[in-house]
Amino acid sequence: MKYSSELNYKANKAVRNRVTRYIKDDKLRHQRKLAGQFRSNTKRFYSYVRRQQTVKDKISLKAPNGQLTETDQQTADVLCNYFASVFTHEGNWTEDTVSTPRMTLI
Repeated sequence: MKYSSELNYKANKAVRNRVTRYIKDDKLRHQRKLAGQFRSNTKRFYSYVRRQQTVKDKISLKAPNGQLTETDQQTADVLCNYFASVFTHEGNWTEDTVSTPRMTLI
């Protein structure tokens, strides 16, 4: 347990619950205040609606077996396998073996 005693745990829990209640009450009070202003100010209403909307893009890839990935873990595995096949380690590189391209300034 993170707390040195049961008493500390109960005190922390009570404070946490009170703060959570205050936050919920304040949010509700703010939303009611806004709702009263929406009839006279439609721009504020649509601005509020846009802020509340969230768009979550789901990324899916075609796996080597031809099926689309369904979970984030499957997608990560497909990407990992792809990049592991593209970037290979082909021995020790030294400055002598690496040819650096020369740039010509015009």
